[in-house]
Amino acid sequence: MSVAEASTRLVSETRNYPLPRAGSLLFRGGCPNDIVSLVIAAPMGSREEPPEKAGLSTLALRMLSRGAARHSDYDLAVALESIGASVGTDVQKDRAFVTVQTTTLQWERT
Repeated sequence: MSVAEASTRLVSETRNYPLPRAGSLLFRGGCPNDIVSLVIAAPMGSREEPPEKAGLSTLALRMLSRGAARHSDYDLAVALESIGASVGTDVQKDRAFVTVQTTTLQWERT
């Protein structure tokens, strides 16, 4: 399979769910290695930051591992660990991403 064919297949197998304020939730399951990947893309990024607050978007996303309004860092760690999931964040100039990955078996159990 060529790179172009693989890329086309990847895009066609990814489901896109629109979120409020131009955000997107991307979901792809059924990979040959049984990995489920969930990506939340939010329309915010480093270009939205004033110069005196450069890096604020990156800091805010990295702080997700410290907890959220209703869930402590322990609650989040236990919930993710119970399904064998990993979480990653990334901030670009125009988008911020939160990615959760786990196995298909664990995803189906949740």
